[in-house]
Amino acid sequence: MMDNVNALLAWLDNKRRMVKNNLVDMGGDPLDYANRAVSRYAEENLPSRMDVADARSVMPGMGDEYQNKLAGLAMGAGPGMTVWHGSPHTFPAVPGNPLGKFDMSNIGTGEGAQTYGHGLYVGENRKTGEFYRKSTGDAPNQMFVNGERFDPSNPVHRNTMQLNVPGTTKQDVIDSLLAKVNKSWYNQEDVAAALKAAREDRFGTWSEVTPPRGGALYKVDLPDEHIAKMLDWDAPLSKQPPEVQKIVDLLGKKEVERFTPRLARETAIEPLGRDIYDALAKKFKGSKVAATAYLRDSLGIPGIKYLDGGSRMAGEGTRNFVVFDDKLLKILGRE
Repeated sequence: MMDNVNALLAWLDNKRRMVKNNLVDMGGDPLDYANRAVSRYAEENLPSRMDVADARSVMPGMGDEYQNKLAGLAMGAGPGMTVWHGSPHTFPAVPGNPLGKFDMSNIGTGEGAQTYGHGLYVGENRKTGEFYRKSTGDAPNQMFVNGERFDPSNPVHRNTMQLNVPGTTKQDVIDSLLAKVNKSWYNQEDVAAALKAAREDRFGTWSEVTPPRGGALYKVDLPDEHIAKMLDWDAPLSKQPPEVQKIVDLLGKKEVERFTPRLARETAIEPLGRDIYDALAKKFKGSKVAATAYLRDSLGIPGIKYLDGGSRMAGEGTRNFVVFDDKLLKILGRE
């Protein structure tokens, strides 16, 4: 029972934003809304597939602590979105949190790609965090492609490693490489070699020798109010927050459209968040550090959000987040 209760609380936590947008449906009674949320959760998720009547009977057994927490989540109180971060480090304790805290100055000592901007990377999908905990916390020479030790300078090895990320397809690998073409801050010889290998379907077989456990998986709170202000990598200009739309006004629409694919320009499709970010980074001579500082300090944009590898093809699903300020994240747990 307790496992189901904890799973329900986590589910409500991540659905809280939808609840806040539908307060009228609560009928003024948060516990009644929570009751109905329990029923919906049970029908969709509980292994026993309890019917509505049985699901509602769970509520009285939870006790005041759980009822109050459910009510608080329904009302929009309590934590923001629960996200995950895989790291090669175990953070030292700090005053107020024995689990430690994030530190922007340590960026570059972990996964390191920083493909979607300079910041702290967290994700909705726990499996993504688990993957990066393992790939950054374990010795690279214990990972193999076609029986050879993983070599980060080998384009086939790099592509194979990316394909091994849960939910990633071969087309996702090709798309991510295409996005790097003609971007001055990427080594174009490396990009061309990796793209050629991917298009020729030269992917290897990934295998691992289980090493001693390294790194840590962190459970993190990311407040909803900051998510709402983030640059959306996959969304068109008209659906970006006002702070992001200001970037186009500052740079000029023609400058942003230079980074919009030709087909999109010819069909009058709006530039996407990624086009806006690329135009801004170009203004700072390709420096993602400078672009991040400008977005955060001058425009009040706290980060970037983008669909993860398992959701990109569908155009919806779970997201990853690049957070520009370490003070916005609170560590809730560590494994």
